Amino acid sequence: MAPRRWFRFYAVGAAGVVVQAGVFAALALPLGPHYLVATAIAVEMAVLHNFFWHRRWTWADRRDSGALRQLLRFHLTTGVASLGGNLLLMRLLVGGLHLHPLIASLITVAGCSLVNFMVSDQVVFVAQPLGCRVETRLDPCVAVSTGLDTSVEAAGTSACATSALTAAVRRRGEVP
Repeated sequence: MAPRRWFRFYAVGAAGVVVQAGVFAALALPLGPHYLVATAIAVEMAVLHNFFWHRRWTWADRRDSGALRQLLRFHLTTGVASLGGNLLLMRLLVGGLHLHPLIASLITVAGCSLVNFMVSDQVVFVAQPLGCRVETRLDPCVAVSTGLDTSVEAAGTSACATSALTAAVRRRGEVP
């Protein structure tokens, strides 16, 4: 993995920690809702923040699908892992070990970060074969012969063309 991507991931993550800690502090400390409710809300805000910046900066070279599809994958993977990991660790650190909630919140973020990087890199922001462009148009002859009304232009290798055509057909729901 490129050091540049790690740096970007942790820079975005550091800003996400500020978002999560700020939301947590704003909710849990002065207003007094239960620390687990405040944790869930703070994690969700950080997840949305991190997705936006990871898509625009950390993995900007890997926009293989629409933003909503990637957001859904991000939420179902790193979002669930972050929420579950944070709630479990907060319960353990605050409820069991009686640490200050803000300190425990920072510890839980650090504990979840490596898992989040691996899942984001391998599942959410998936790399396309070199030379592929998936969200463009196909030659009208190919669209007619395959029955596609939208399609894909693949530059480069036959593997790229095959994966691009398969992606277009999947978008139409014709391939499981």
